[in-house]
Amino acid sequence: MLLTTALPVFVALTFEWGLNGLHLAWEWRKSRATYQRVGKQLDQTQKALEHEVDTKDSRKLSLQQMCEEWKQAYLQNHELGRKTGAWKLPLWRVVLKIGAVALLVLTLCLVLDPIIGQYILSDAMRWLLYACLTLGVGVLYASHAIKAWDRPTTEQLFAQKATIFRSELPREEPRAIAALPPSPAEGNGHQRGEMAPDRNRAAPAAAA
Repeated sequence: MLLTTALPVFVALTFEWGLNGLHLAWEWRKSRATYQRVGKQLDQTQKALEHEVDTKDSRKLSLQQMCEEWKQAYLQNHELGRKTGAWKLPLWRVVLKIGAVALLVLTLCLVLDPIIGQYILSDAMRWLLYACLTLGVGVLYASHAIKAWDRPTTEQLFAQKATIFRSELPREEPRAIAALPPSPAEGNGHQRGEMAPDRNRAAPAAAA
């Protein structure tokens, strides 16, 4: 009776202990798999982070180099602009251009007067039309010219920049040319040239 009563209890306790062990083993395997997976992800993330850091450093270095190049270019151009500058056109030239444009429009109106006279018979109306046209075109061109003279664009400043003339370089002394064997034609000339000093030396001797 004791065995009959204790056996089911022993089996139940053993089965519960086995299920608990199996549950713990399953949880341990799940935890190990999760640890391995997270460890691989951590390694990959660290490598990606290192790659991004290297990329950031290289990009930062390239940006610094570009910034230095821009600064040097700016300083060079600023120094060049300070030396050369730009010539501002005198106002009388602007006024002369405005007058030339107005005169050109008036001349064109006078040239076309025979054709316009066929449609507008009144002389006063024609002259009024010519005056209005000349004055309007002249005022429009004057406003544009004065604005360009007062606030020139970069293209105008570049076109009106001063010119830097180079200073004359010191002349180099002529180098000695290596003596070449004279040709037959030059040989006669050398012989004649050598005879002349002999005659010149002989003349003082004769005078003595």
